[in-house]
Amino acid sequence: MRIFKPIFTILVLGLIIYGLYQFLVIPALFGGGAKLVSMIDPDTLLVKENGKLMFVQLIGADAPELTGPNKSRQCDDSRSLKLAADIFRTNRQISLSIDGKAGEKDDLGRNLRYVNLPDGTSYNGLLIKDGLAVESNPKNIDYKLKDEFLKDQEEAKSKGTGIWDANGCGGRF
Repeated sequence: MRIFKPIFTILVLGLIIYGLYQFLVIPALFGGGAKLVSMIDPDTLLVKENGKLMFVQLIGADAPELTGPNKSRQCDDSRSLKLAADIFRTNRQISLSIDGKAGEKDDLGRNLRYVNLPDGTSYNGLLIKDGLAVESNPKNIDYKLKDEFLKDQEEAKSKGTGIWDANGCGGRF
């Protein structure tokens, strides 16, 4: 029986060290970050951050609906879904940031966030730049990246890419 006490003590200490490492050391070294769990639409993501699941709506970007009641009323350009799937195929790690002007949540209770890829690229901006989403500002607020997103949208329009392709959606969705 005496042998079990030191073994039990070592196991408990090991679990404590492991817990500290997982929940304190790794997040401190790597910034914690968030992980994409599922994509509802290219502009609506289910994300796990700090062990908590939450729905994230992209700030400033609105992509065609691929699910839900509005799908049949929109030009379904599945290229935005393909781009998103390609981006997140090998790495689902992302970082999220809040825009003080845009607010914390949208009218549906989703968390409004900028989503950044591991290389620092803005996922919100990438969808707009590739013509796979439009700049969206339902509250008509001057959020931080509004001018950049509008510039990206004009560039996509002038190139006729994505939803701006005259032979595809023609800019509507």
